[in-house]
Amino acid sequence: MLSRKVPQVAVAYVTLCWGVLQFVDWLSERYALAPALTDFFFYLVVLLTPSVLTVAYFRGGDEPHWTWLEKIGVPVNLAVAGAVLWLTFQGQELGSINQTVTLQDSSGRTVERQVPKSAFRKRLALFFFENTSGNPKLDWLQQGIPIVLATDLSQDLYLGLQDSYNLADRIRRAGFSYRDVLALGLERQIAKYQRLDYIVTGTVTKTGDRFSIRVDLYETERVKRLARRTYQGTNLFELVDDMSVQLKRDLDLPAQHIDSIADFPVAEVLTRSLTALEHFTLARNLADFDGNYPAALEQFDRATAADPSFATAYLEQIGSSLLAAKIDQAERHYEKGQQYAFKLIERYQFFLRTWIWLKGQPEEALQAIEKWVALYPDDLQAHLRLARHHMNTAQRDRAIATLRRILELDPETSSYLLQMGQLEQQNGRYAEALRLFEQFGDREERRSTAYQYMADTYRLQGRFEQARSLYRQSLTLDDNNTGAQLGLASLASSIGEFSGALEFNRLAQANSRTAEQKENAYANLITHHSLRHQWQKVVPLIPQFLPTKDGLINSLLNQAFILDGYVLAGRQDMAFAALKRMQAQVGSSPLLSTFIQMGYLKVYLALEDVARAEPLIPQIEATLHRYSLDYLIDAIGLERRRGEIAELRKDYKQAVQFYQRHLKRNPSGEGESLAGIGRCYRLLGDPTNAKASLAKALQVIPALPEAHYELAEIALAEGDRTTAHKEIQYTLQVLEGADPSDKLLIKAKALSGRLISPAPAVQ
Repeated sequence: MLSRKVPQVAVAYVTLCWGVLQFVDWLSERYALAPALTDFFFYLVVLLTPSVLTVAYFRGGDEPHWTWLEKIGVPVNLAVAGAVLWLTFQGQELGSINQTVTLQDSSGRTVERQVPKSAFRKRLALFFFENTSGNPKLDWLQQGIPIVLATDLSQDLYLGLQDSYNLADRIRRAGFSYRDVLALGLERQIAKYQRLDYIVTGTVTKTGDRFSIRVDLYETERVKRLARRTYQGTNLFELVDDMSVQLKRDLDLPAQHIDSIADFPVAEVLTRSLTALEHFTLARNLADFDGNYPAALEQFDRATAADPSFATAYLEQIGSSLLAAKIDQAERHYEKGQQYAFKLIERYQFFLRTWIWLKGQPEEALQAIEKWVALYPDDLQAHLRLARHHMNTAQRDRAIATLRRILELDPETSSYLLQMGQLEQQNGRYAEALRLFEQFGDREERRSTAYQYMADTYRLQGRFEQARSLYRQSLTLDDNNTGAQLGLASLASSIGEFSGALEFNRLAQANSRTAEQKENAYANLITHHSLRHQWQKVVPLIPQFLPTKDGLINSLLNQAFILDGYVLAGRQDMAFAALKRMQAQVGSSPLLSTFIQMGYLKVYLALEDVARAEPLIPQIEATLHRYSLDYLIDAIGLERRRGEIAELRKDYKQAVQFYQRHLKRNPSGEGESLAGIGRCYRLLGDPTNAKASLAKALQVIPALPEAHYELAEIALAEGDRTTAHKEIQYTLQVLEGADPSDKLLIKAKALSGRLISPAPAVQ
């Protein structure tokens, strides 16, 4: 071996390779190349060692020609090396971690942007810190410091960051709020559910003017602490600047990227005032966790009073003002935000511009979103804003495509699979919805939710046994899943198992921890009693259903959908009193006034007052178009309302057309509209089409009393008294406990009486 110089070659090879590896590692840091590139060269060096040693051994001797071992061994080694490298590094990025995009900036100038490739984005869960000072007056720092840190880190597109406000729903579902210190185990559970790779948390204390902040960085999967850093000083904002840079280093972001990125001091893009920050933090807590938007607005006002240039506060105020149904204030905050927009990072300047839709300029809002997406093609928030615009304008296919683009940019943001699946549900594409929900549930911690949504999809198709099985599987994994419990309640109502429906609903109410869960439970109970025409039982539930964590604007919207329940219970005085109160709350806003019109539309239709109901429809439609809220046109069912008006005018042919147009816009199982079509066909003297439509209605809602009543009428007209008796008895069974004045109940009893009477003699 020595005479053939094999050890010398081996040492030289190792030395050379070590130098090459160091050079590649330096290149990766200097030019922001993929870290896997160094691993690739290391694997290559190790895998080629047999060939190097073989050649050194035989070429170091006297053999004049290549030996059979060299001719076979070296190619085999190269083939094995190639196979191992392909299997190990297939699908991994080995080039630059950036990509260059040439676009126009917000001023119309052509610029080049370096944007990160999705494979290198670090996904963080940033939780609240713990106040260890023992002074409750400093509790606001528990949320305030993460707010400042999140603002600073948001300047870097390499970081996919979700803070505790983004995760508020999961925190509330666990029974906690911003007032609580979360255990690391719960933080890991939430981070895993959201598919976030790292957890950032810490502690804060203050002695005199001096802050002491400890930052802990954990890897989510193994709960391994990767770093613990402590920062002390009197300037909170400078401390956060230091901790954000160090956090990037601890996350192994390339040094070249950290040094070259435009990173403003956080005080320049947020505020320099601790007083303003304190009020801003209190406002975020009230808005995002408590849903108390009037109180939040008071705190925002104090924040902007302490720092009139606090652009981020104005930006947050817009959303809170909208949810508090104060559109005029939202517009004023938009104008103030525009005045100080230079204090926002550029991405948030585009976000601010999208709020111009409040002024009835949705086209300008869309232009801002499209510029945002073009200039920051890897910014997930930009794509999400675009998806929401498409959802608001009822362009479901475009929304799905945009959400799919988000998943392409960052496959770990798979929570959007739920939204995509729901949109496919609304499109009536159930197989695709099921596939998306199943894909969402590929991790165990999400499987209960996935089963619930899959069960909902089967229930909408009338496949009740599959739905029931999946709801039960969901509850086996999470016995507090109120969504699955309410799904079982809806299923039981639909198929006529009414006692079971009430039991599941009571269970869901008992397990509800969030305002949204409670609201859903009351909505489900209202639907149950409405199916059975028990309007007197609906009336006391309406006030319970109306309070919502999403603010007054959504409470007003909920009222618009439900006030006809008062009329059907014979309490139209309560309906008009509620509308009068709503009118006093909305002021002169055209958008909010439309919500009042929607309420009047439902009330007038319940009163069968065609003259007052009909003119409201085009007015509502025009305003919703103006604000690009076309999804509300479908939600309130304006085409269906047109069908009801045509039916009241006894123009049954036109009513069928409107009902069918409504179904085309809402293909996901509208049982009431199908029953309406069946009723109109019966009245047109077309029993064949009537029965076909009623059969479809009963596939979706087997216990629908309107459909059974119509089938009884058709059977009686055809002389089939047995079927008619069976259908009308089932109708009366469903309507057991219905209001005595209910019109369907009165008609059903009359038809039952006709069936009891002897059949007329044949002449």
